[in-house]
Amino acid sequence: MYYWVCTILARLVHEDLSWTSDELDRFIVRMPKWMWGVESVHVRGQLHAWESRPRDDLTETAREFFAGLIDRELRVTKPDHSWIRRIRSLLGITASINLASGEVWADTAREWIAAREPRFDGPWSRMIEHCLRATSGAPSKKWLKDGRSLVEQTGKAAFVARVLEWFELADRPSLVPLETGNVNAVVSPYLIADSNMNALRGLCWLSAEISGGEELSRAMGQLAMSAFRRIPGRGPRAIKVGHAAIHALGRLPGQAALTALARLKLKVKFIPAQRVIDAAFAEVARREGVSREEIEELAVPGYGMSDVGVREEKLGEFTVRVCVRANNGVALEVVRADGSIAKSIPKAIKEQHAEELKELKGVAKDIATMLPAQRDRIDASYLENREWAFGVWRDRYLDHPLVGTVARRLIWDVADADGRVWTPVVWVEGQGLSRRDGASFEPQSMMCRARLWHPIRASVEDVVAWRRFIEERGIVQPFKQAHREVYLLTDAERNTRVYSNRFAAHVIKQHQFHALCGIRRWRDRLRLLVDAEFPPPQRDLPPWNLRAEYWVEGIGDQWGTDTNDAGAFLRLATDQVRFYRLPADAAIPPPRPDEDDRGTPVPVEDVPPLVFSEVMRDIDLFVGVSSIGNNPNWQDGGVDTRFRAYWWSYSFGELSATGETRGDVLSRLLPRLRIANRCVVTERFLLVSGKLRQYKIHLGSGNILMSPNDQYLCIVPTSGTRVDLSKIMLPFEGDNTLSIILSKAFLLVDDDKITDPTIVGQIRK
Repeated sequence: MYYWVCTILARLVHEDLSWTSDELDRFIVRMPKWMWGVESVHVRGQLHAWESRPRDDLTETAREFFAGLIDRELRVTKPDHSWIRRIRSLLGITASINLASGEVWADTAREWIAAREPRFDGPWSRMIEHCLRATSGAPSKKWLKDGRSLVEQTGKAAFVARVLEWFELADRPSLVPLETGNVNAVVSPYLIADSNMNALRGLCWLSAEISGGEELSRAMGQLAMSAFRRIPGRGPRAIKVGHAAIHALGRLPGQAALTALARLKLKVKFIPAQRVIDAAFAEVARREGVSREEIEELAVPGYGMSDVGVREEKLGEFTVRVCVRANNGVALEVVRADGSIAKSIPKAIKEQHAEELKELKGVAKDIATMLPAQRDRIDASYLENREWAFGVWRDRYLDHPLVGTVARRLIWDVADADGRVWTPVVWVEGQGLSRRDGASFEPQSMMCRARLWHPIRASVEDVVAWRRFIEERGIVQPFKQAHREVYLLTDAERNTRVYSNRFAAHVIKQHQFHALCGIRRWRDRLRLLVDAEFPPPQRDLPPWNLRAEYWVEGIGDQWGTDTNDAGAFLRLATDQVRFYRLPADAAIPPPRPDEDDRGTPVPVEDVPPLVFSEVMRDIDLFVGVSSIGNNPNWQDGGVDTRFRAYWWSYSFGELSATGETRGDVLSRLLPRLRIANRCVVTERFLLVSGKLRQYKIHLGSGNILMSPNDQYLCIVPTSGTRVDLSKIMLPFEGDNTLSIILSKAFLLVDDDKITDPTIVGQIRK
């Protein structure tokens, strides 16, 4: 009713009924903000009424109302809107810059330009107005040509100086909340007005047209990072600004731009942004005439390290050292003049070298963030079928200041001159590249080939020997390589011919599975409880002209019980794994088992063994991490006990290849541990003899049964149940379940000392 009363009054105001200024003011005061908007009938009525009166009659209330309306509309609509022009004419504003006020960078830019161009008619004003017209997804040739002309008029050096300042200020919160008129809209000081986003996007596009040096590339990377900062209830802060910054980085020359792109690829989790980053890398690769993979290699910074994994800076009488350590991350050490290591950072460094110390801490933080990305990139190179000339490989991998800390803990194959015989080698500290027998290795030529060693290319005896080599020398590999699981074809898969059921009939948590797909470069869409069809999760393998698919479908039909509030299934049922030739369109699983509109599935026997093994390893990871069988709290079967049978079969059933590898590692590791005489590794379990009971820890799930009646023991991994394993030298990183199993074993050996009432109650029951 209130809305209709206001609407009627607004239409009456629009009529020429000789309204007094006081009556118009009262209508403004009574108008609720959610009705404000330059195209609303309420505002149109007011504007028409005041336009028909002498300008001197304009009251202070009306002036404040219309001035505030201009600023508000600049935040949510185009700056050249006809209604804004009419309001400016009413207020007598003849010159301005259409940036929304309240944001630090925009206010600073307007004030700086106003001090030099009071009438807003110079090149800086025209450049900002030109950037405000950057409303499309990509700049046109004419827009870029006109923009370059304006940059020439302002001066390139001056343009870069101003852009560096404005980009930095764009990260600061707004002084005025962004009001949209919607009472349910998210309000955050970090939201950027629509017109200001256009201006920033235009400035990014123009920055890409000039060579601004390393400082501009770094600032562009920081702007993109700020733009993709997530705002609760809203999502990324300013998507189109972030995309424009990435586009600019793809066009800027130099190592700094590549480094910024590499950092964004690591830190930004927004999937559309990842596609734009990939396109930027592809643009650089095309421009430089190299492959996309080579660009990613060249983009890895050295962080000022003079040696592999070490950077040293002399600060007064101290030497501050940034060190990359296997399995211990990145450390910042302070070395005294006598060579001893300080336990903490001395006061003299904090007071006299604060800026240098801050920079080194930032470097250590960046290295700690970049290392996992480089580890994952090298791990993924198996399916990219990468090989390198030995000299190139040595520069980009073995001797690279950062990547070398990963590469020197891996086994590599080096070919002879003919490329027929591959020799496995590994870096040994103090000796260099060495064969397994301990002999030093020298390549026949810098042009011979190098590749990452894979156990599927070696005999069982060689694999076992390499595992012992790694373990005996205390090498902690960045990921499973010597102990890597190998998935060979089974008779069942030969019988099914075109698909594998090895990982079918599992119940997995959809959102965890979806996240893992993104990490392992699989394409996946969340399945919703709607009348729609979804393509299977898939990964393209261009070097092999193959695409792998893993079929899954949602479980249940009850909204809110089987789904979240958005309608996405909570759990999925898994099915077949298939392979197809590329190119092929994504589609739903076909009704026939042997052929569909995408072509004929590739027989699994025709899939290269390494490809089959690595794809199956990915899927084993998906199931191993996201299966409900890994959750200790699911022993009751979950929702209406539907999954009780599956939970028990997964928690204590046959082992996957990952579980078998775990058992082999534990068999080798246990003799070196203080709990060795209380533990035994069997086919599926680690048996632990406690003081009160005996326990069977499943090597696949990490779940526990207690003897003598196989009573289930629920231990949810928390800080209170974790045991410090930092002194236990595992031969590889990344197996969280192995760490959990060892923590539980150490805990249960001394079960009489456990104080957690939940655990004690189960043991003494």
